Amino acid sequence: MSFARGFARGFLKQGLEEKAARDQAHAEMVKEIGTEFKKTSKLFRQEQEDIEDRFNIVDRKHGTQAALYASYSGLLDTVDGTNLVINELNDNPQFKQKINDFDFQGYNFNTAKTTRLMNFKDQEEDALKVLSKAQHPVPVAKLFFQDLKKPDRPDLTLPVMSDVTGGQKTFESKRDRPDLNSFKSDFNSNISDPNLGGYENITKNYPSLTYASSPSITYEDLKEVGYTKSAIDFAREKYVKEKFASPSYNIKYTTDYERFENKVKERRLIGKNINQDLGLPEKVQPVSKTAKGEAFAFGDIGAIQNIEYIEDLDAINISLSNGIAKVIADDSLDEDAKNAAIQILKNAAAEAKNKLGPAPEQSTTGPLVP
Repeated sequence: MSFARGFARGFLKQGLEEKAARDQAHAEMVKEIGTEFKKTSKLFRQEQEDIEDRFNIVDRKHGTQAALYASYSGLLDTVDGTNLVINELNDNPQFKQKINDFDFQGYNFNTAKTTRLMNFKDQEEDALKVLSKAQHPVPVAKLFFQDLKKPDRPDLTLPVMSDVTGGQKTFESKRDRPDLNSFKSDFNSNISDPNLGGYENITKNYPSLTYASSPSITYEDLKEVGYTKSAIDFAREKYVKEKFASPSYNIKYTTDYERFENKVKERRLIGKNINQDLGLPEKVQPVSKTAKGEAFAFGDIGAIQNIEYIEDLDAINISLSNGIAKVIADDSLDEDAKNAAIQILKNAAAEAKNKLGPAPEQSTTGPLVP
C-alpha cells in the first residue's frame, strides 16, 4: 500500500508540475501577445492620426470635397498618395471642379475612420480572442474596441482618379521617383524580408508576383530567354508595376522583365509555327512510370516501341525550344541573323523527325502516341 500511495503522490506531483509549466507557458504567451498587440495598436493609432493630419492638409488647400475624395480613394494612407492628389489638384482645375460636383451621400471622415478601425479589429481577431479569454482586471480588447459599431456607410461609388483626370499617365522620374522608392522599400520590408520567409512568403501569400502578365509566363520562362535578375528582383518589379497601376496612381510603369516577356511570347509563336510546318505535336504527353513498367514487364514490344518513339519526339521538341530560346536571348543578332539561325534549327528538327520515321503501330495495350 505504501508503494501505491508513494507512486500516486509522485504521479500527482508530476501532473501538477506539468500543469504549472503549461500554465506558465500560456501566461507567457498571453503576455507576449498582449505586448505585441499594444505595439501594433500604437502604430495603428499613429497611422490614423497621420491620415487625419493629411485630410486636414488637403481640406485647407483644396476644400472638404477634395479631402473626402482623397480619403475615399485611399490616397491619404501615405504621404506620397497625398502629394499625388494635391499636385493633381494644383495642376488640373477641371479635376477639382469635377470633385466639387460629386455627391458624397453622407460619407465623411468619421465613416472612413471607423471602417479602418473595424478592419484592424478583423485583422487582429486571433489576438483579441486570446486576450479576451485571459483573466485581466480590464480586458485589453475592451480598452480599444468598447462600444465599437460598424458605420452605416452609404452606397457610394465614385470614379477612380484616372477616370476623373482622364487616362493613364506615363511614369515620370522627377514626379514619381518618391513613389518608386516607397514601393521598393515597402516590398523589402513587408514582403521579401527573410524574417517573413523571403521568396517562400512570396510564393505562398503573393502568387501574382511569381509570374508576368499571366500565370503561363513564369520567372523560369523569362530566365530561359535571357532575363538575368533574381526571382526576388522579378517579384519586386512586378510589385512596383502593380502598385503604380492601381486606381489611386494609375501610372504606366515599364519594367525590365517586360522585354523578356515579349521574347517568351516570340519563342512560343516561332515554336508553334515550326511544329505546324513539320507536323510535330506542340506538346508531347509524357509516358507514366506505370505504363513503362507494364510494357517492359509484359514484354509488349509494340508498347515499348511507342514509349521510345514518344521520348524521342519529346527530345526533338525540347531541343528545338531550347535552341529558339538561345537565339532570341542573343541580343547581338540582327533580324536576318536571327531568322537564319532559326531556319537552321528548323532544318535540324525536320531531319531528326525524318530519321525517327512514322509512329509505330498500335501495341497490345493500345496506342500511346497522342
